[in-house]
Amino acid sequence: MTIKNLIFLLLYLYTTTYSFDSPINKNETYGPGEKIVFEVKYGIFHGGYGMMEVQDTIRYRGRICHQIRVIATSNKGLSLVYPVRDTNISIIDAEGLYSHRIVKHINEGNYIRYRTTDFTPDVGMARTVDHTVFRDSTFSTENYIHDIISAFFYFRTIKVRDSIDITCIDDFKKYPLRVKVIKKETIKTDLGKFSCIVIEPQITSSGIFLKKGKMNIWLTDDDRRLPVLVKFKMPFLGSISCNLVEYNPAKIVKLP
Repeated sequence: MTIKNLIFLLLYLYTTTYSFDSPINKNETYGPGEKIVFEVKYGIFHGGYGMMEVQDTIRYRGRICHQIRVIATSNKGLSLVYPVRDTNISIIDAEGLYSHRIVKHINEGNYIRYRTTDFTPDVGMARTVDHTVFRDSTFSTENYIHDIISAFFYFRTIKVRDSIDITCIDDFKKYPLRVKVIKKETIKTDLGKFSCIVIEPQITSSGIFLKKGKMNIWLTDDDRRLPVLVKFKMPFLGSISCNLVEYNPAKIVKLP
């Protein structure tokens, strides 16, 4: 065990025992029970499904947290050529909306990874372990930082007119994630018409949402900030769209 990993372990044990001062961010957007299901299309062809689900409110290291699961699955036809079986789980502080932990099971084509990242939010350190290739790295971060999923759910809770920068950790690196508001647009889906803001996240990442290339997300222009359409380009696969086909509303947690 390296000295950095030993320091992280001591900090981890400390913060599992003692509470700390956490930032407070208002959340009236998402909560337990929220389920968002997308149909994934490659051009006009059905490719599979994606889902974002706030599974439950749990106790994690003495904090009340939301556990969020994000999955992507290719259909039988596409799986013969390029199988996708991704599952990410993020544990997000219910009061501060920052990340405590993210678990990533990535299975895309021949690329298979199982990675975990644990945060010590009040100290500003993170530890990522790639359990597939036995790589272990501990590094410094800003305090109360985001993983790639908590950054998206945090963005949903705030009102942005132009752009905002959110620093997040993805795997072994720290990224300045810039989210730009491109325009407003009304679109029609299987669940009806929605007035939306169109945003463009600018980052490079692996698994689930973000890939090399351009990506746009249509979020409802209301308090829910519900993602109803996602369009992006993937290397070797071209343009992909994710269309909202199922939505179960959230139960907003009222914290003491």
